Formats: sequence, C-alpha cells, structure tokens
Amino acid sequence: MTNFQNYLTTHELALIISRDVTTRDHADHLQPFNLKVASSGHETLGAGGKIYDIAALQLFQADQLRSLNYGNTNTTQPGRRVLAQYLHDPGVDNPPVASAPVATVQVGPDGSTAAIVPARRAMSWQLLDTNGTPVVRERYWLTFASGEIRTCTSCHGINLETQADQPTPTNTPLALIQLLNYWKTNVTLQTAITANQGSNYLQVSFIRRPAETGVTYHVQQSLDLANWSDIATYAASNIVLTAQAAEISRVGSPNETVTLQPNSPIAAQAARYIRLNVTRP
Repeated sequence: MTNFQNYLTTHELALIISRDVTTRDHADHLQPFNLKVASSGHETLGAGGKIYDIAALQLFQADQLRSLNYGNTNTTQPGRRVLAQYLHDPGVDNPPVASAPVATVQVGPDGSTAAIVPARRAMSWQLLDTNGTPVVRERYWLTFASGEIRTCTSCHGINLETQADQPTPTNTPLALIQLLNYWKTNVTLQTAITANQGSNYLQVSFIRRPAETGVTYHVQQSLDLANWSDIATYAASNIVLTAQAAEISRVGSPNETVTLQPNSPIAAQAARYIRLNVTRP
C-alpha cells in the first residue's frame, strides 16, 4: 500500500472507498431507503416499498467556468462560477466499466465502491441504476489531499445502526481489491532481454498518461546502483531521448505503453541497472 500511496501523492491524486453503499443511517429517510446491487443481488432493506437497483458510482469535479456568452464568444461575461463537470482529470485512471455512463466506477458485489479522484479539487458523486438514472446523490462537495485515502462505511454515514437495524459494515471492500489489481497491472515496470543481430539488449516497458501535465517519467540507468543518469524522459508531449536510448514503440490512449532499450548491448558492461523514476516539481 505504501507504493500505491506514493503513486497517489506523485500524481496529485486521492482514493475514496465505501464499504457498503446499500446501507445508511437508520434515521436517514431523505433518500431511497431500500437499495440493491444490480449485479449481485446484495441488498439492505429498511422498510416496505420500492427497492432501488444501484450499479455504478458517477463522479463529478468542480470546474471554474466562465459565465454564459449566449452563443457569442465576443460577449463573454466577466467572472467564473463553480460548476459540476463529469470527472475528466487526466491523471485519474480507474477500472473501466463496460457500457456504463461517463466518469463511473462499478459498485462491487458486496456494495462497496473505490475510486481514484484528483486531489485539491472539490468532488461530488451519485449512485446510478442500470439505466444510468441517479438514485442517491451526495449532498456536499468534498476535497482531498494528495495521497489521502479516505474510507467511509456507507452512504452518508451511520450513527448507531443501519436502516435494517444492523451494525456498521466491516467487510473488506471488493471494489478496492479490483482497483488495486487494475492499478498494479497498469503501472508495473516490465523488463526483458531482446536479441538483435547476435547481441542481447535490455528492454523496458512502462505505462503513462500523456494528457497528464506536471509529471515526468525518467528512464534511468546505472552501473553501480549509486549513480543514476537519465537516458530518456517523458513529460506530457515533451519527449527527450538521449544517444544512449532507442524507443521501440509507443502506443495506446489514454494510457500509453512505452517500450525502449539502451543502445549498447548487455555485454558492453559488466553490470547495468535500469529503473523508472516518476517525479512532479
């Protein structure tokens, strides 16, 4: 978890987790009282009446936007206002949800949710049913610090017991496990040895998000694990390859997989080490 939290801090991100969003405080009657996870049937019922399916958590970020210009860009009014926009921060990379509305993460089979969100940005969200219709809406804007991991038990919190007269949920959030497995796949540095004209070369691959500004990926090499030097740097659209490196491929969007190798073969040095160092000023 330390590596993951360092990743969040470097990329100015935070993590929000809920254990079971089908639950709420026993006295909270202002939003739907009976909720069921559409994919699994897991439910919490507090009274008779309609049961609401929930399938995804949709996220919104607060953007400061100019006032209305009534279709004429030459008459834009001064000042900005804070408006809710679908989550679009380029640094955020959550597990995709097939055929789901924009800016959503899936509700886990146990009712849990987990999502990476931008730090220092007012955020809000809502639960959607299988048709993308809002069911439960967050009442406030919330802001998180870089590297922060914030966990809640349920929708809007529980004082003493849930609407079903049950204690506060203590389950291990399955949605968090899914997110961490996805993250490990998407940020792992992969190395390999490739042959070219009878010589072996060290090859390295990593994943980055080109649209994310402020983050620089440094591919570095060392002969002694003490002194490191850049052989290539990737910062948004600014890519610098030194004479010591050759880019083999760079494909994908919005996640871009970069593969490169040092220009000199392995046999040229007694030892060589490669690492990826990600920085933000």
